[in-house]
Order: sequence, then structure tokens, then C-alpha cells
Amino acid sequence: MSIYNKVTKLELSQTRLSKEDAIALRQRLLGEEPQSILEICKASSQLTLYLAALLEDQGKGTLTTFHGNTGTSKDPIKDHLTQLGLLGRTTSIQSGRSYTWAIKRLLAAEERLEFDVCVVSGNKTWDASGFGAVLADMLLRPGGLMVLTDINWSMAGSPYFKSKPHLVQKYAQDEQRARPVQLVMDLILPHLGYEIIDAPECKSFGLARKV
Repeated sequence: MSIYNKVTKLELSQTRLSKEDAIALRQRLLGEEPQSILEICKASSQLTLYLAALLEDQGKGTLTTFHGNTGTSKDPIKDHLTQLGLLGRTTSIQSGRSYTWAIKRLLAAEERLEFDVCVVSGNKTWDASGFGAVLADMLLRPGGLMVLTDINWSMAGSPYFKSKPHLVQKYAQDEQRARPVQLVMDLILPHLGYEIIDAPECKSFGLARKV
């Protein structure tokens, strides 16, 4: 059994991808044969496990991701990475207050890293998803693939925001109803020169090629 299939069978408290989406993502990324993947996120998650497992199954490549753990609490994703033998495929960076500031450190490094695939999976608001895509573009090599997760997300449909209505009051009605990640695909990536990839099998994420 592949490591990727083992991840699909894990019982996790929080899941980001359905089994169908996980299979579609695997097929797409295997075709890229990536040597380096950047996962832009607040903290490691189920998606981190999938990306590291994909690299392990192909026998090459490194995943750079972010973690919100300060070292004082248990990190179940790190435990799974350890148990599956995936820590060697993963470089995890402390996100601190803001993962976008952590990305700034990558951009300002004396030898800036360049990635074959960037997966943008952080906050979903327009501000965060738009800025995250711009930062990802600065780290993605020409010809590389950008993946944006949760393209169907909206504030109006979010269980988290529904449970905390006071957080929504400052947003206009049209912003609450909007799908910000899809707007990034429609408005920002074409402006940056990306070729949008038609992938109907990928129901919860979008794909774009850096020209």
C-alpha cells in the first residue's frame, strides 16, 4: 500500500479533502513530478500529510510548510508524519503571528528558494487569499503549478462564521456571499500571466500554470 493510501485511511479530527479530491490532487501532482512543493498555510494539516506522502511515493522531493505549534502542545500532524516516515520529506517553519510574514523571510533570504508547486491553503478571505497568491507567485518557478484550495468557500456558507456572527458584521453583504478564492482564480492569476487549467475532476481546488 502506498503511503498516500495510508493517509486516506487515517482518522483525523479535522479533514480538508474528501477521498475523491485527494485522488484527483494526487493524479495532477504526480504528472508534475515536483522536486519542491510549498504549502502556504497557517498550520500543518491533513493536506500536509497528503503532500509529503505524494513525494515519498514518487521517491524524491521536499515539502516546505508552516506550523503554528509553539512546542508547548501536542502536534498530531507531526506525530503522523513521524509514524509514516515522512519527516525527512518535510521542512516545517514556525508561522508565528502571521504565515505571510514567515513567507517574507523566505523572500528575503540570501538564496531565495524556488518551488515547482505552490499550494495556497491559508485564510480564505479576499485579503488573505489574494495576498497569499501574490506571495506564492514570487516563489514559484516559471512553468510551475499553483494550486488554490477551497475555491467554493464563502463567509456566508462557513460554519465558523455562522457560529460567530459578530465577526461578520464588518463585512459588506456582497463580500459575505462572495467566493474569494475563486475570485483570485478569475481576477488575479490571469493578471499575473497565469494559464488557468480546466480540471472538472478537481471540485474543491483550482489549478493554474505560471507562464
